[in-house]
Amino acid sequence: MKKFAAVAALLAVCLSTAAAADKKGSPYPRHDVSLGLSPLTVAGFTVKFGSILLNEFSKEELSEEELNLVSDFHNTGAVVVGYSYRLSNIFAIGTTAKLEAGSFIVKDENSRDKESIPFTFDGIHLSLKADWLRMKYFWLYSRLDLGVVYAYVPKVLHHILPSGQLVPLAVEIGKNQMRVYFEAGVGNQGFGTFGLRYRF
Repeated sequence: MKKFAAVAALLAVCLSTAAAADKKGSPYPRHDVSLGLSPLTVAGFTVKFGSILLNEFSKEELSEEELNLVSDFHNTGAVVVGYSYRLSNIFAIGTTAKLEAGSFIVKDENSRDKESIPFTFDGIHLSLKADWLRMKYFWLYSRLDLGVVYAYVPKVLHHILPSGQLVPLAVEIGKNQMRVYFEAGVGNQGFGTFGLRYRF
């Protein structure tokens, strides 16, 4: 987490410096910050349906009382925080941070003891966004993110892995600086993200 925080701070400083150095006028605000939620993620999908498959494959070997080796799955979904700086009327660069956590219960096959297992899948990405339709209250855009994710499941997974997010279609709606958005995509951040964006 310290590495992620350091990278995020460095990116923020670089982008702020670039913004301060920019002297060009623009018909649109140069900066925006966003906060969104993606309820269905790759990590959550994998853990949830992996546990279902494990329980299903265990039916032949275990009695009815011994089933449900993995249960009580909980997941926050992905909380996505973003910042972008507009390079032109079409393109913007920035960074996104994704936070995801959850837990599940594992039952030992022999002792039948239950243990709560937490997990986290946190990531940070560089982002390139292109607006390809702009109307007064309605924008369409696409986005590509590339970065890393920290995947942690105790005794199972403890790795920093490359990751990304492709958003072929997204919509931003609003009149003033505060706008709502929805992104349909695939990747580490999830399959659909909705939230608020503030432009300044």
